[in-house]
Amino acid sequence: MAATISKLFYGDIDKIENLQQLREKTLDILMASSFVIGLVLFVPAFRVALGRGLYSTALVYVVFLAWLFLIAFVRRIPYLVRAISFVFFLYALGLLNLLLSGFNVDAGLFFLTFVAMSTLLFNLRVGAIVLALSSLTVLGMGYVVVKFKIELGIALDQTDPNLWLIGGLVFVMAGVVLAASFTVLLRGLQINLDKATALLNELSLKNQALTKSELHYRKLVETSPDAVLLVAQDGLLMEINPAGVSLLGFDRADELTGRAIMDFVAPANRDRLVNTLIGQPQTVMRDIETSLLRKDGSLVTVEFSACPLEDGDETPPRILGVGKDITERKRLGQELLDRTRALEGSQALLRQFTHQIIRTQEDERRHISRELHDEAGQVLVTIQHGINAIIQDLPQDLAPIRKRLSGTLGLVTRGIGLVRSLSHHLRPPALEVGGINICLSDFFREIREQTGIETDYRGMDLPGITDEVAISIFRVAQEATTNVIKHSGASRIVARLAHDTGNISLQIMDNGHGGSELSYPRGGVGLLGMTERLNLLGGALAVERSEQGGYHLTATIPWSGTLGTAGRKSPARITG
Repeated sequence: MAATISKLFYGDIDKIENLQQLREKTLDILMASSFVIGLVLFVPAFRVALGRGLYSTALVYVVFLAWLFLIAFVRRIPYLVRAISFVFFLYALGLLNLLLSGFNVDAGLFFLTFVAMSTLLFNLRVGAIVLALSSLTVLGMGYVVVKFKIELGIALDQTDPNLWLIGGLVFVMAGVVLAASFTVLLRGLQINLDKATALLNELSLKNQALTKSELHYRKLVETSPDAVLLVAQDGLLMEINPAGVSLLGFDRADELTGRAIMDFVAPANRDRLVNTLIGQPQTVMRDIETSLLRKDGSLVTVEFSACPLEDGDETPPRILGVGKDITERKRLGQELLDRTRALEGSQALLRQFTHQIIRTQEDERRHISRELHDEAGQVLVTIQHGINAIIQDLPQDLAPIRKRLSGTLGLVTRGIGLVRSLSHHLRPPALEVGGINICLSDFFREIREQTGIETDYRGMDLPGITDEVAISIFRVAQEATTNVIKHSGASRIVARLAHDTGNISLQIMDNGHGGSELSYPRGGVGLLGMTERLNLLGGALAVERSEQGGYHLTATIPWSGTLGTAGRKSPARITG
């Protein structure tokens, strides 16, 4: 119950955070209590004024009460206006009592409350001014009344009950106002004292935690394998941990503290380090690589991270740096770089050697193809014609010999076909005469005729491509088709040759079940050979599962040639 009454009377006084809020809360309570007391006091005072015929005085009482109601309950009125109105209200009541009944207890209490409330609601300086004003008012009024023998409007004797009633009410009002004011003041001070005590305890706990944290992190710094140092704004070394002392080749930290940090930086790195620190004075700097001079004059490569430390006052910020010895890492990195360069050089030589081998191999194939076609083919044809002539010249009665020669003639004819097929396999003549599009068209037609596998080829003429690009495209088609025939069990092969966005592309798809030669990740020798051929030309090879159930191979080779009328899609289409 007491807490409820206190809450009702004082409000949320525990939420007061400063003196001004305390004054505003005090003013609210004073105004409300003053209005209640003023309302009670108004009745006898108004009755006395009417009884004495002082109608103007009664009207003043009514105006005062209405004024008191407004400044007490209309909270939108600014604090300064309400506070000045309240203290002026007290002064006006004191002055009114002084004019009507002289310097009695009522006037004295009003003036006393006027001084106390001015000091409480404003400050001591205002209170002193108000005290002087009250004193001058009383002295001036006393001088005028005595000097000119003025008769006061309300002269109540001691037997008049109104004197005691009004005086008692004024006393109670002044007492309540003062008691409420100083109660609010003391309660606010006690609450703020409790808050200050709680804050002090909280700060004490935080200080203990901070001290513990500082000890913890100091231990981490002391035991850190990396160098940790603190540098002043003028570049002097303030603190350094044991790892930093050891890094620089010293025995004790006091050998280093107080010296310029630049004394330990290699001369070649000093300007760059200074420019880095000056260029970013308020940011965290990472991966600052520099060379430091050790005590014995040797160099150690260190990678630093640094950040400014500010104390929140006017002290210039210091720089905290953490450095790691990367000398060995740099050495290993340089060795790795040298080995990588050597490996890249070896790979370049190997690629060049491979390119030369492939080129030599193609030249040999061209030469062998021509030899087979021109020399061996011609010899076999000559033998074929010779045997045929012998058969024609033999008598009919030599049937056994004619039969044996006819069998030999069949073998020669078969040999001619094999030589022609081998010659075409080594170097297709259509590639020399009609280009890659006609060559692939003939190739897939032969595949259909020789194996019975359905083939669907569509391509386009590519005039101007080099022989190396053309033969590489043909070899990829040849190798991929051979793999499909040998391993996939496909019944259909689809091939497309196209040029788009600076690349020539060859796509080969089958409906088989796949095979080891085209299976990732176990790429066979044929796949590796195709990949290497394309890599030498800056191209690439991609193999993925086909929607038809087999594989979808795509070979691309960069080509900046342009297509004219001769480069339109060829109508050649081979289907089985």
